[in-house]
Amino acid sequence: MERDSKRSLEEPAEKIPLEVIGDILSRVRIARDMIRASLTCKMWREAYCKHLHTLSFNDFDDRVYQELPTSDLEVLITTTIFQTPALRKLCIQIDDKHEFSAGSVVGWLMSARDNLSELFYKVRTSPSVNVLDICGRRKLETLTLGYYTIRGVEPSFQRFPSLTSLCLLCVTISIEDLNKLLLCVPKLERLELNTLFLQDPDEVGLPELTVKLCFLTLKTLLIEDIQGFEFRLEKCDIEYLRVIECAFDSFRVSDSQSLRRFRFSFSNARLLEIEEGDNLEILEIIDSHVSQSNLFPMKIQAPKLKSFRVWGLDNKLSMSFEGAGETVLDGSRLVLDLERTAVCSPQLTHLAIYCDYALCDLEHHNEGFSSLENVGVLEVGCEVLDGFWEWAEKVLRRCPNVRKLIIHMIIDKYKNLLPPLHYATTNTSRNKMLRKYHCEDLAERTSSAVEMMRKYPHLQVEFVYVYRYDRYDFLDDCLS
Repeated sequence: MERDSKRSLEEPAEKIPLEVIGDILSRVRIARDMIRASLTCKMWREAYCKHLHTLSFNDFDDRVYQELPTSDLEVLITTTIFQTPALRKLCIQIDDKHEFSAGSVVGWLMSARDNLSELFYKVRTSPSVNVLDICGRRKLETLTLGYYTIRGVEPSFQRFPSLTSLCLLCVTISIEDLNKLLLCVPKLERLELNTLFLQDPDEVGLPELTVKLCFLTLKTLLIEDIQGFEFRLEKCDIEYLRVIECAFDSFRVSDSQSLRRFRFSFSNARLLEIEEGDNLEILEIIDSHVSQSNLFPMKIQAPKLKSFRVWGLDNKLSMSFEGAGETVLDGSRLVLDLERTAVCSPQLTHLAIYCDYALCDLEHHNEGFSSLENVGVLEVGCEVLDGFWEWAEKVLRRCPNVRKLIIHMIIDKYKNLLPPLHYATTNTSRNKMLRKYHCEDLAERTSSAVEMMRKYPHLQVEFVYVYRYDRYDFLDDCLS
């Protein structure tokens, strides 16, 4: 009886196909844990050797790799990759502390390349290994190169015939080689350029260069932490474009009629231009400094625009309303023209306006101006209180059908406040006075908000209070 029950418990496990066990092991991802799991039994070991499709050596996931001697880690990776010939996804992300021999790394790539569809490569070797040559003309669909130098790319149209996603992370490459590399990827749909070094370290004193990308199959372009270049994107069927923490002399998008979402955040540009917005649905300018742009005032037709967010145009200039319901950033003459926005984007349903500095010289005229009739959600915010509620109310009048109003307020933690002069600032009473001032400030904001809400009882009002030094984390959460 006991034997029969024991056998009945063992049989279901023995009937699991090897492919399923291989898939289970692949979901573990971390190589060291995967190897341990494969020692469970003979069947699991066989599945590990024949059907494992995902393998990751990442010292962020497993700190043991940082403690191992380089020679031992090299043997571990070599043995594991050679035992798993069915790999389709391989990640080797090892800290610069370890420098591997080029022969071993070439062996890893040569062993896995025939079946690989995804490769993340961040390995320090001596001498350098040409990953592009080793993995070219194969089944690779996704490639990420980290902390790598690319020189002397040979143009070949079918070098990466299946590659659809390319990420260059902290890569040193010339602009000429970058364009040659992109020509080798005829099916590229997603490109991420993160912290590129577009001038070789040996070439010092070069003038600012122009990065010009022209790629018809590209759908998604992510650009992060690139400094000091003129950037042009031309003739791309791109749908999603995100720029974050960059500084450009100019940033231009032309002949890209498919663009649906554009986000420019935590970045600087002397000139920002989008030539066509026929299919643009979401436009976001977040905590950025822009000197000139055809978006302020809106000079492009964006009939499908549904969400427009201007959140902290940080050039330390005041905002004011002028004759035609415009919000003007004095000095740079950036104009957020609500009337123009209403005409160019009649389908706009979500409008968000936030300014960092004081509002002054408020003047507004209602007669003869277009309204943003389809805006159902309005977000407004400012770091200062003086004049804010009058300004917010004037924006609200331009959006007569708003159902939900979200009011953002940046507040200081009382320990970081500078109280008015009439408050005592001696060491014994400072904290007490700051707490009192902090509470009075919040009370004044709340009272002003309640007074305005009484005028619009039909609105659903939501308040968002964020501490000043937490605002960037808050923006990151909003953007993710």
